Amino acid sequence: MVILFIFLRLVWGSAWGEVKGRAAEELLEEWTDDDESGGKKTDNLIKLYVFADKYDVPRLKLDTLLELFMHITTDDVGLPSSSQCRYAFENLPEGSPLLHFLLDAHCFYASDKYWHLQEAEDFPPAFINGILIRYTAYASGDRTRSVGFDICDYHDHKEYKDRNRCEWAAGVCY
Repeated sequence: MVILFIFLRLVWGSAWGEVKGRAAEELLEEWTDDDESGGKKTDNLIKLYVFADKYDVPRLKLDTLLELFMHITTDDVGLPSSSQCRYAFENLPEGSPLLHFLLDAHCFYASDKYWHLQEAEDFPPAFINGILIRYTAYASGDRTRSVGFDICDYHDHKEYKDRNRCEWAAGVCY
């Protein structure tokens, strides 16, 4: 519970006095209440993942990543914005599962129209580099878009057979 209050303090900053007096249901509704593009929920989940990584709460990281995965792949929401990607890339270590997911989601869902509307300098350099590496792998045939996403790609299994026993293995989206 202490971790949740620390996180709420980080999310709402100076508005902490307003947070303490409100019912949990009201706070949860505000936290997940979203605009049409899903941006607020995406932003909160990315920040919660960074928080869980910083304070080494592995289960919270996994649960948050699963929620973000389901939100982006099944809720018909927009891709994380350049500022959301920047926040993740500036606050997570290289190789973080969330960073891999952000790159894969952009490569899988973004069209040429999407990229024409973006300013490359708004994204962090490591993000642009990761996108280029993935697109090169697609172009050379080392990766394919036909399989879709598998949540198991974003958390550690010691062996491939462990995926069959994973409680999240059903999270494959096409």
